Amino acid sequence: RRELLREGQVFFVHNRVRDIDATARLVKDLVAEARVLVAHGQLSGSELERTMARFWRGDADVLVTTTIVENGLDLARANTLIVDRAEHLGLAQLHQLRGRVGRSGRQAYAYLLTSSTDAVSEVALERLRTVAENTDLGAGYRIAMRDLELRGAGTVLGTRQSGHVGEVGYELYVRLVADAVASLDGLEPSEQPPAEVSLDIPVSALLPEDYVGDPEVRMDLYRRIARAREPAQFEALREELSDRFGPPPPEALTLIRLAALRVRVAALGVRQAVVRRSPRSGRYELIVGPLVPSIATSVRIERRLRRVLRRGDDLVIELEGREQALERLELLLEVLESKPSVRSRAVG
Repeated sequence: RRELLREGQVFFVHNRVRDIDATARLVKDLVAEARVLVAHGQLSGSELERTMARFWRGDADVLVTTTIVENGLDLARANTLIVDRAEHLGLAQLHQLRGRVGRSGRQAYAYLLTSSTDAVSEVALERLRTVAENTDLGAGYRIAMRDLELRGAGTVLGTRQSGHVGEVGYELYVRLVADAVASLDGLEPSEQPPAEVSLDIPVSALLPEDYVGDPEVRMDLYRRIARAREPAQFEALREELSDRFGPPPPEALTLIRLAALRVRVAALGVRQAVVRRSPRSGRYELIVGPLVPSIATSVRIERRLRRVLRRGDDLVIELEGREQALERLELLLEVLESKPSVRSRAVG
């Protein structure tokens, strides 16, 4: 009645054809003044077209329909949606149906009705909560990811459409699928990601909340920085931060700097760079290792880095203070990367 008072229209979704006419009569009995039409996929093409044309022209106030309306409709006057037995619909369907209203400047309303709270499964309730909590722009991606978690992602090799993506992780699952598709196309599988590298260096490296306020944007930037592999990608990220949010603070620049260093360290076959206080001298040391056999202390390294020690399979660089760690690590990498034998041996 509220929608009719502002001369609007209503979608009433009842996704069972066998009793959809009875549901339409119930709607008519409850709101006698409403003009009601019925639409579903078992109507002939011409009959369905006539029904939709009548509703589009405004010859009816309520369209009792199945989920056939979830895609492709753009009716500015339809701004109330009622979904009957919403617990039986999937997340994608609910999200698409909700998108049928609110396509004009008017306040829109979507009501998701369940038959009985006791009869609704926990998974169904979680689907409804997800739709209710994600109403802003960009919600589609979050809903899709939640749907992936609830239903599973399907088997990599097989026809089953549900599976346990959590067992291998989403990114590994996606890479496995990409490799399988590449193999079918006769292409080489994607390169393996670099081995995990630990950089335990006491610096402040983050995207401050007062610089990137939106937590989702901040998390997306963290993921992109972590996935970058080429110098041009890191430079592009610096430029993007400047363009979108203004001059990056030192913590943000250090974050990108650390990510770039992690890639360079991994390329040399080194697995960690850690700052520790020496129990003997009490001074800070930068420990880099374990080393591949071709990396050894040389006069050239000592001359540029001052005192460099070999301790087992590690290089140890004495620091005047913890703040020197990044600078010393970058200098060490420049020296090692300039040695052709080191580069070839590390890649091998």
